[in-house]
Amino acid sequence: MKQITRYIGFTITRSTLLCMALLLGVESIFILVNEIRYVGTGDYTIGRAFLFYLCSVPQNIYLMFPMSALVGTLMGLGVLASRSELIVLQAAGLSLANITKIVMKTALILAGFTWVMGEGFAPFAENVGQNIKTDSLSGGQALRTQSGTWLRDGDDFVHIRAMDLTGHLEGLTRYRFQNQELMTASYAQYGDYQGDHWVLYNIQETHFSPENVTSQNIAAARWDSVIDPNIVRVVGQKYLEKLSLVGLWQTISYRQKNSLHAGPYQLAFWQKCVQPFATLVMMFLAIPFVFGPLRSSTMGLRLMVGILIGFLFHTLNDLFGPLTLVYQVPPILGALLPTLLFFAVGVVLMRKEFISRVKKVA
Repeated sequence: MKQITRYIGFTITRSTLLCMALLLGVESIFILVNEIRYVGTGDYTIGRAFLFYLCSVPQNIYLMFPMSALVGTLMGLGVLASRSELIVLQAAGLSLANITKIVMKTALILAGFTWVMGEGFAPFAENVGQNIKTDSLSGGQALRTQSGTWLRDGDDFVHIRAMDLTGHLEGLTRYRFQNQELMTASYAQYGDYQGDHWVLYNIQETHFSPENVTSQNIAAARWDSVIDPNIVRVVGQKYLEKLSLVGLWQTISYRQKNSLHAGPYQLAFWQKCVQPFATLVMMFLAIPFVFGPLRSSTMGLRLMVGILIGFLFHTLNDLFGPLTLVYQVPPILGALLPTLLFFAVGVVLMRKEFISRVKKVA
């Protein structure tokens, strides 16, 4: 039994890795084409664009793994079925329940490995890649860290806790130095780029002098900065996806303490928590398809069906998440609904397959 478990597990794992390699190959074309448009800006070269792509590979593996696992399981079990090996194994006493148990054991190992890589190595690699890109595009004036982004603005040093593609800034702290002495420190709750300048809101400003320290609160103020808003948008790209669970939890806590909207961060947090279970559900869903509708199908049809199901799952994930934010539904529901829906489909198909086998025996 152990040899059979290893053989089936190895076949599924090999097919899953092959599918992942194919998906990464396709994804790499789009990423590199997108990065080429930045080549020539600042110190950004083709070599640095390729380094940025390499640093994004672990995160892409993590995000695409449920689809790869689904297609890989369909392909792996399909290969065994086309060779009549599944028929031989069932004739030797291996039931559908046994095969399901073997597949789910393999799924647990693959999902666990991917989750560890996605939460451990991927955020670090993403941060390195983003620093390479940000530093190159800004000419060394920007640095991305786990706690936010540091920028050089003339005589000022600026720390931005969070930003997005629209140029919206949150938690902006400015330190102004003169003759290596701190003259002014200010904190703005948020800021936006309007026309040709920045506007900061809810500002707490402190002035330091040899005689005293004074502070004042400002509702809104114009900020004429040399910081290019395009650099801010580049740094803010896919910001939520690049945060680890710990980083998301810290960001959620910070935003809640400061009465800021935390919905998108909560959704990203729960989607990351659900990701390993999505992989298990996708591999579970492949089993009734191989033994049912795709039993006598060609490998090409299995591949196409797997890609379509995976694409549908990805689309529903992207649809339910924003809908929960729009209608103020708990974000955990937006993260769970697609996985629960596909799990329900798998259970129904599996139940039908068991019933049909019982009828044949009877």
